Order: sequence, then structure tokens, then C-alpha cells
Amino acid sequence: MKTRPRIQEEGTLGLAAWTGQSHGMASAHRHLDLEINFVLSGTMRYLVGGRLVDRPPHRLCLLWGGVPHQMIRSRQTPEVIWVTVPLAGILRWGLPDHLIRPLLAAGFLADPAPRSGDLDLLNQWLSDLPGRGERQASGSEADPAGGIVLLEIEARLRRFAQSLSHPLAAPLGTDLGAAETGRTPEGSGGSATAHHDRGLAAVEAMAQYLSRHFRDDIGVADIARSAHLHPNYAMTLFRRHTGMTLTRYLTLQRVAHAQRLLATTDDPIQEIAFGSGFQSISRFYEAFRQQTGNSPYRFRLHLQPDSR
Repeated sequence: MKTRPRIQEEGTLGLAAWTGQSHGMASAHRHLDLEINFVLSGTMRYLVGGRLVDRPPHRLCLLWGGVPHQMIRSRQTPEVIWVTVPLAGILRWGLPDHLIRPLLAAGFLADPAPRSGDLDLLNQWLSDLPGRGERQASGSEADPAGGIVLLEIEARLRRFAQSLSHPLAAPLGTDLGAAETGRTPEGSGGSATAHHDRGLAAVEAMAQYLSRHFRDDIGVADIARSAHLHPNYAMTLFRRHTGMTLTRYLTLQRVAHAQRLLATTDDPIQEIAFGSGFQSISRFYEAFRQQTGNSPYRFRLHLQPDSR
């Protein structure tokens, strides 16, 4: 059984695959990869892009790792397969806009219908790709298995895009797990768990507010007001559930949006900085470098087809 790889340079997990149980994440994090999830059993719930989303079982799900995301601990410990592909590689494939742009904007997409061959395909990728801390040449001559996997991932994503244009495709913003399973808050019968659920609902409300208003000049008081909480309690509650401060989560949202624009537009960097909610260019460069290890220019250059 392979375990989750460490973050490599430039904030990526690299081309890798692993499987196992997940007991939740202590704090939200982000990375510059497309993450493919496939839930084998149990309940997998994420806070991503300001929403609580349940991963549908036996369904291929896509996560844009640049959006701050956190797996929430569940009573039903999920058994999951993960595959990661660096964003630079994904963008070079020229995948349809109706797949890439919604994914980078919302952070999450689920295939509208299960496919019988997915599990066999994922098990093959688990066999071919490295696990924790192992390095790979990402499809070079020295790594023929990785090259084959990349071709198969590209083909699978193109089929995914086709399914999104199908009339039965679920709309963005739908909590697919809740819609299909009719779930109720876990453990709602106990007062302690009910209190936890109320706290998580407040965190979700604040995350939703941040995801809608991160471009605006907002502060802790504005965020707390969205959940009808005192600012001090709001900060405590948010940090307890996500492992980070409201201010840091706000900065992550702004940097993630800037990355989307750098990756998908030719807009000037200064325009992107102010359009992402930063009040000064110097603060934008400081935050971007802290989160990515690169300047905005170097980040954009790295995504260009002739950069390697």
C-alpha cells in the first residue's frame, strides 16, 4: 500500500499514485497538481472552494489542488485511491475549456456517472507510478511507464469532459454526495456531535463568504458577520476546524485565483494582482512567493509549452 507523497519543489506532489485509508487532515493545504480521487468505501468529505463536498463512491472525481482544501474527519473512514498530475502537464494537453475552467474556478468536479473500467485503470496506475517520496521523470525515455500513464490519464480526462457536456451531467455547486445519498449530518443524535456539526456549518458559511468575496477589501469582522459570530470566536472556530487563520485562508484564496489567471489568461501581472484582491503589488509578490516559492512571472513561464 502506497502512502501520500511529500510535496516536491514548486509546491507539487508530482506524478504519483497511492491508496489507503484517510483519517482526515489537521489543516487545509494546497498544491499545484490535478488530484484524481476514487473512493472505494466509506465517506470522504472535503472542505474545498468554500463548500463541504462529499466524494461520490465508485466515481472518478477531480480536485484542483491550488484551491485550499481539507479532508474532514468522518466516522466512516474512507478507503481511497489518489493520483496526482502537475498542473503544467495538464495545461499542455489542451483539454476542453468546459473541463479546465470550471475545475480551476470551483476546485472540484465529479464524473456524472460511474464507469466500469475505472477501477482497473486506477489499479494499473498504482502499479506503474511511484509512491511516497519517489521521484519520476514524468514520461521521459527513462520512464516509459510514466509516459503510458500520462497518455491514459489524458484520454480519461477527455472522456470526463465529454460526460460533462451530457444533458445528465450534474451542475457545478451541487453537493453530489448529499444529493445521491440523502445524508444527514453525521452523529446528529449526540449533543457533542451536534455542537461539532454546528461549528462545521459556521466554518462552511465563512469559507463560502471568503470564496465569494476574496477579491474585495474585507476583514475578519466581515467574515465573522457572515456566520453571525463574534470576530474572536469566529477566528477560534475557524482555526480549530481548519488548522489555519481566517487571514491565511483569505490569502490562499487570493493566490489560488491569481494562479488560475496566470495559467489561463495573458492578463498583465499587475492587473491580476489587483483583480485577485491584493491591495498592493508588493504584498501580492510577497504572498505569491511565500505560497508557491516562485514569482508570478516564473510561475507563468513554467506553464508554457516550451518551458521544458
